[in-house]
Amino acid sequence: MTNTKKSGFSSDGKMPVLAKTGLILLWSFLLSSPPLFADGFYENFGQVFYASFDDASLTDFPKDIQVDKKGGRLINDGIKGKAFQLNGNECLTLDAQSVLPQSEGTLMMWVRPHWGYYDAVEDIIPVSHTFMSFNWNDGGYFVFSDGWWEIKGAPYTWIVADNRMNLHAHSKIQYEKDKWIHLACSYKMGPAGYVRLFRNAEMVDEKRQFFSRTPLPVGKFFVGSDQGTDLAKNRWVDSDIDELVIFNKALEANDILSICKKQVPDCEARFNNWTGDVLNQPYTPPRDQNGVIKETRAIFDEGTGWVSPLGMRETLNTIEQAGFNVYVPCVWHGKGVRYPSGLAPSEENVALPEKDPLALLIKTAHEKGIQVHPWFCVALRQRLFFDDYYSLLQTPASAFDLHRPEFRKFMIDLILDVIRRYDVDGINLDYIRSMGVCTCTYCKKAYKDRFGRDLLADQAFRPENGRMATHLQKWQDDAVASIVKEISQKGKAIRPGLVISVDGHPKPKILPPSWEGRREIKWAKSGWVDVIYNMDYTEQPDFEKYDLILDELDGSAQLIMLISNYDIIYKRNISRKPEDMNDLIGYIQRKYHTGVGVYIYSMMNTLQVKSLGSQCFKEKAVPFSGK
Repeated sequence: MTNTKKSGFSSDGKMPVLAKTGLILLWSFLLSSPPLFADGFYENFGQVFYASFDDASLTDFPKDIQVDKKGGRLINDGIKGKAFQLNGNECLTLDAQSVLPQSEGTLMMWVRPHWGYYDAVEDIIPVSHTFMSFNWNDGGYFVFSDGWWEIKGAPYTWIVADNRMNLHAHSKIQYEKDKWIHLACSYKMGPAGYVRLFRNAEMVDEKRQFFSRTPLPVGKFFVGSDQGTDLAKNRWVDSDIDELVIFNKALEANDILSICKKQVPDCEARFNNWTGDVLNQPYTPPRDQNGVIKETRAIFDEGTGWVSPLGMRETLNTIEQAGFNVYVPCVWHGKGVRYPSGLAPSEENVALPEKDPLALLIKTAHEKGIQVHPWFCVALRQRLFFDDYYSLLQTPASAFDLHRPEFRKFMIDLILDVIRRYDVDGINLDYIRSMGVCTCTYCKKAYKDRFGRDLLADQAFRPENGRMATHLQKWQDDAVASIVKEISQKGKAIRPGLVISVDGHPKPKILPPSWEGRREIKWAKSGWVDVIYNMDYTEQPDFEKYDLILDELDGSAQLIMLISNYDIIYKRNISRKPEDMNDLIGYIQRKYHTGVGVYIYSMMNTLQVKSLGSQCFKEKAVPFSGK
């Protein structure tokens, strides 16, 4: 057996007096009780507590730890054997010192929610659900919860190892009603402190931090309730739970996966089966009168490689080989234009060739049957220029002030100039939002003149339902909408058939609207936007929200999932596996029949190109604008 530090010891190996009584009992259990499995599997990871919920005693290790029930019941269909069902106002409690690690530990369990992520709302705020909670002796608390620090924290799952030390990690985790998910968290205090959050044995967030002290767990350990904290707000787990295990080591993802496999041998298949039977369905895309597939296949390029003739040819050859039919090159990234213009300076460090690169790009792309939709990052500012269009200290960081009429006119004229001069198929609007609330002298006066109200006072208002102050919401919405409306109406008058697309995070009506004036659904219903690219770069996009948005659009615009072709692994961008790309795109093709956008060209490698061109995009298609 590995010699590991047990619960209750500080980093210098001394046992705090406060913990001695409970830990002497725990030591006797750990030394005398058999391991969970005959082969000592759990013992090697430093087991402290285990509840399989397979019999009325509830606990498997240590055997005679008392568990107090506030409601709840055993049910037969657990992830393995039986499970324990907790509905609203029900929880389990144990003595915290007897079962919880101190300086480091890992807590994990299987959870089957009785709710979906968007199922239950209270005045448009998603209901939170707490898995575990307890107090530390220094006045802080520990909580593992779906939702916390509402309003802004409501969409995320949180592991708060110690709120007083600001030691927490969080991620948006999608929960499906009546579907098992494995959740785990680990923490380590001291000089090399950190906290980690895991979903289905994969780390989804981590925060590292130095901590000079190590507190002790005190009072009750609550399973299924937030009552172990001083921020209790009736957040009940309302779920079935199974295989609750606690270890006195901060385990890694591979350790957690090994444990999951021991509990449920086919767990990896369960984890990866989010596509269900969709991929087994036939691919039956819409076709035009000539039998050609109608499907938008857009690739976004944030770089400048296309500006040179050689780079342009290489780029177009690559995306043609991959099977894309819409190319979205960034021509304004907030630091100058990437084509000749009399309205704005060229981007620094971008040398424009003798021939107009944008004109040559469009001509060559059209010869290959590829549409070009120039991409403008509207509010983004990445250079100290156009000083009259923002306040350096009071406009949101790296943003132009969308409330200033002079900036709106400049940006609209810049985009209309491209529509007028070039044979573009569409225009893509990104950063089409305020990026915050501008509090400059101009904005405060203009807000006062329009509404007779104080901008700073309305900005400080925080209603419980997650909305902004009514007048401030209108102030933000109107400024952004005026840009979208004018570009759309004047652009389509110049070039009939022009496709106006926006990149965003559209919100269904059950969620509070964007505080930055981003109202994609409203713009679409007003006829200003033809395509909404729903940005979701996760491995498993939020299709539940996507479906809600589709219902609200009701055909008023085309909604296209904009996915990523890379993953962030240990803070590095790694090109996504071709098979994962094909599975995700294949799922979207079969379920939605409109198209897909991929971000970003610079992360597209040879394997992805060959895979897409020979599988998902094997048969050529023409873009489908939905009009």
